[in-house]
Amino acid sequence: MSLLSSQIVEQQIFHFCLDHPEKVIEIKENYFLSSEGHDLYETLLALYRENVSFSDENIISAGNRVNEGINPALLSAVRKIPYDEKAWDHYRFLVQEAYAKDRIQSKLLKDGLTSVTVKGRLDVDKLQDIVYEIQDCINLAKGKASAVKSIGEMFDSYQNTLAQRVGGTVFHDTGCSLLNSALPTGFAPGEITTIFGSTGIGKSTYSLYLINRLINKMIPCFYVSLEMSEAATMDRWMASRMRVPLRELFSKKGQVDESIYERVRLEREKLEHGRKFAFIDETRVSAASLEKMIGQVKLKMQTDYMVVFVDLATMMEDFAEGTPVAYEQAMNNLHQLAKRTGVHLVMIVQAVNKTLENHRPSTVDGLRVFRPMISSIKNSGAIAERSRQVLSVFRQHYYAKRFFPEDPLVQEEDDILDVQALKCSNGAVGTVVHYLYDGEYFRIFPIPEGYVPRTAAELRREALGESGDDEI
Repeated sequence: MSLLSSQIVEQQIFHFCLDHPEKVIEIKENYFLSSEGHDLYETLLALYRENVSFSDENIISAGNRVNEGINPALLSAVRKIPYDEKAWDHYRFLVQEAYAKDRIQSKLLKDGLTSVTVKGRLDVDKLQDIVYEIQDCINLAKGKASAVKSIGEMFDSYQNTLAQRVGGTVFHDTGCSLLNSALPTGFAPGEITTIFGSTGIGKSTYSLYLINRLINKMIPCFYVSLEMSEAATMDRWMASRMRVPLRELFSKKGQVDESIYERVRLEREKLEHGRKFAFIDETRVSAASLEKMIGQVKLKMQTDYMVVFVDLATMMEDFAEGTPVAYEQAMNNLHQLAKRTGVHLVMIVQAVNKTLENHRPSTVDGLRVFRPMISSIKNSGAIAERSRQVLSVFRQHYYAKRFFPEDPLVQEEDDILDVQALKCSNGAVGTVVHYLYDGEYFRIFPIPEGYVPRTAAELRREALGESGDDEI
């Protein structure tokens, strides 16, 4: 890239930052070649950290003291350069690439040539340092920064992170405000969350609820279904979104009501606009093939970050042997995948509740014994070790209907789904969030703290009349 084109890209980035100030802290290092670009970046970064607006007056006042080139003429030129809203990552890459090329050409190759032509013995250590720097530049040109950081670079990165936290941009939404309160960093990139529960308890329904919320909030997500078919997933999704009992989506003697087809068509029009969601119904998936899929989906969605749900994760080929060693290696593979791709991986996992085999409670209160623990997961050590967050899903009403089907109190009670954080690397362990579970409609309603649950029918009638923050 020529110097002229490099300056144009720099101006496109700065125009982007002037319109979207939060973008300035997404630039991890100062790779700007021009002196004005270098100092303008430092000026904008300092203003953002001090919570000062990016007005021309503020920028010129702060920037002109370090570089006379930061003046009204420069800002006017920056604002005249058009930019593509979807090309932010591309612009950053071009700046990194230009910086790497310039450093190799203008310094490293010259230093290397001097080292091997100077009289006397070869300075191997100096030459090795040059080789390392060239490799760093090559990685930078590939879109990767050096993994090795100095103290100053660590503080630069950390201060950027703190600035993002102050601005509220570092938190990665889970889709549900109640779950957000239990997980301080949300679904952060490069990490794994495991959701587990017994068969039929509602873990897939809860995952689909989170997916639906992420879709509504325009947050990219990818659902890999190794268990349920595409049609079964769509049935549940449409039942929840259209507020239609699941049974009405199945044919009666080969027919369904025509109104259902029309409502699905309208739902499609609503969801296709601006939403970033991908789905795959597959039976054979490995960590390697999943990484390729993620790359394809990210390219199609034009995004660096997304939440990837895998249901059921232990059906992946990497877990096939079923041994502790195989599980440990599989989790290592998935952990590395999450870090390499920058996605948040949500694994839905089956719990094996051995209590069911040898325990029959005499009272409804005794059903608490079925609440799952991390040890309920097969080879739980490997899964819990590599997961930053582990969430259990439990519904007492599910077991109450099984063991006390004739009890009239059981018939009247609300069906509450509890999600408990059994591991949370950045937050409190044991936090429980409660939802009202409506299995007929495959709908989940968050219950705020202090709220006394009512019947599903009452809550559904309220939901039809008004839309809340976490309403589907």
